[in-house]
Amino acid sequence: MTKRYSFNKKSDITVWVDLDNSPHVLFFFPIIREIKKEGYNVLITARKHAQTINLAELYNLDYIPVGKHFGKIKLFKLIGLFIRALQLIPYAKKNKVILALSHGSRSQMITSALLKIPSVVFLDYEFVKSIPFVKPDFLFLPSIVDSGTLKNKFEKILTYDGIKENIYIPSMHLNPNILTELGIDTEKIIVVVRPPATDAHYHDAKSDKLFERVVNFLNKHENVVSIILPRTEKQKKKINKKWLKEITMRKIVIPSNIVDGLNLINSADLVIGGGGTMNREAAVLGVPVYSIFQSKIGAVDKHLAANGKLKLVSPDDDLSEVIELKKLTRDLNFTTNYSGTLNQVKDHITGLINSLTNQNSGTKDE
Repeated sequence: MTKRYSFNKKSDITVWVDLDNSPHVLFFFPIIREIKKEGYNVLITARKHAQTINLAELYNLDYIPVGKHFGKIKLFKLIGLFIRALQLIPYAKKNKVILALSHGSRSQMITSALLKIPSVVFLDYEFVKSIPFVKPDFLFLPSIVDSGTLKNKFEKILTYDGIKENIYIPSMHLNPNILTELGIDTEKIIVVVRPPATDAHYHDAKSDKLFERVVNFLNKHENVVSIILPRTEKQKKKINKKWLKEITMRKIVIPSNIVDGLNLINSADLVIGGGGTMNREAAVLGVPVYSIFQSKIGAVDKHLAANGKLKLVSPDDDLSEVIELKKLTRDLNFTTNYSGTLNQVKDHITGLINSLTNQNSGTKDE
């Protein structure tokens, strides 16, 4: 049964967005903006993991920091999951949340189930592991993902055109000077490299070995500068230790502060990523991108690969034959398809809010 509250005006209605990981900040930023434009209140919680908090501050989001990452060990991750779910309860109750949104936040799903708050989970990787005893009320997918395989687990599935990166990339603010600001020689071939997500449940050690091969391959080319964007401090320290000489020579650049990843990709000549969001951002921006992700390949990446927008690299590949190192000649003022994707998502969300507020009409606060 849904939690019931009474509402006199739109600003009394609160939608809760939980930022569980770094990419969720960019993804939800325009969605939050559109929800607020409609007159609704938005509660934003953010987990201290990777660059989530830093990005939330960079985008001037009014967020509440709740919880942290508990590492890769499954037992600790499970304990941390429930600890954070309990930590979220007071904020959700205080703000009388009517709808919860996340991009796979398991803690929010648990909290929402406990408080009987309808939840919407966005996914674009169909092989992500779900919690066996908690399900969101609605699953939101790109239409190119075969929802048939997920209908056994989720009853209510919503879809949108394009991929999730189409939701926020059209709203980006261009900064063609980002490489100069980082002190990088723009005459060189600029490669943005994203290491594998070593803490993710779907991580495969083959990705780490391939990542090491790729960095060593790039280091052999005098006219190449690699901008590596570590996911965690632990990963950053490991990279610093392994390639200290190249970092000292500025052959490898690790930005000291949080950078605008979209503009960095948009200014690069190619991107090599350990999977996920950054690869798909490059594909949407029209930048050559190579995936070294070694777990199950999802429908979105298969779609991009089939359309020549992403190249999948395997451990057996000869990197010199697969990865083309050359300057990319293009207009930095990008154009994207599916510019209406954000409106589709907004319409679905506002439709759900209207449905829930109509159900709640005439009821009293608990």
